[in-house]
Amino acid sequence: MSVKTVLKNIGVELTVEASLHFVRRILLKKLEAVTPQTLYETIKRWDRGELKEEEVLGSVDEQTWSIAKRLSQRFSKYLKYLTPELVLRWLRRDRPDLASIILNHPKGIQFLAWLLNAVLRRLGAVVS
Repeated sequence: MSVKTVLKNIGVELTVEASLHFVRRILLKKLEAVTPQTLYETIKRWDRGELKEEEVLGSVDEQTWSIAKRLSQRFSKYLKYLTPELVLRWLRRDRPDLASIILNHPKGIQFLAWLLNAVLRRLGAVVS
């Protein structure tokens, strides 16, 4: 492998890492006001079919969506790295109180996957 290829690969990895860091920062900012009780109640509402995607996604401002859409279009092949497992790992480090709710609620992981898929759909990403 040439030095040029290695440097290109490093550049791509750094870009992906920076993009995921941006997503993480947005997530943490949006979760600042979320309490464990609020998350628990939200998961319960989702499980009963009372929570709609737009209710959750509407809380994100258009400027943030615009930036996120540009990043997701530019790096669409790397969106596969944005998984519920990764988000849960972030939450374990940054918001262990919320991670605990997700892990201990019978539908917590499913809710997180639903939420992440909703975000990816909003970004125009193909969700499997």
